[in-house]
Amino acid sequence: MELFLTSSVHAVAHDIAKKVDLSKASKLVFIDTAAEPKEGDMTWLKNDRQALVDVKKI
Repeated sequence: MELFLTSSVHAVAHDIAKKVDLSKASKLVFIDTAAEPKEGDMTWLKNDRQALVDVKKI
C-alpha cells in the first residue's frame, strides 16, 4: 500500500501516476478537504477529481 498526501491533486496527479502501476492498482481512495455544504465556487474540487479520472485513462 502506498499513501500520497497532497493539498491539490490536480497539480501532482501525473507525478503520482508515474510512481504507481495503475494497471495493477485495484483501488483508489480520494479523500478531499471538506467542501462547503452550501453552493459556491468548487472549481478546486472538480479539478482534483477530474485529474484522477484523466490519469486513470493513461
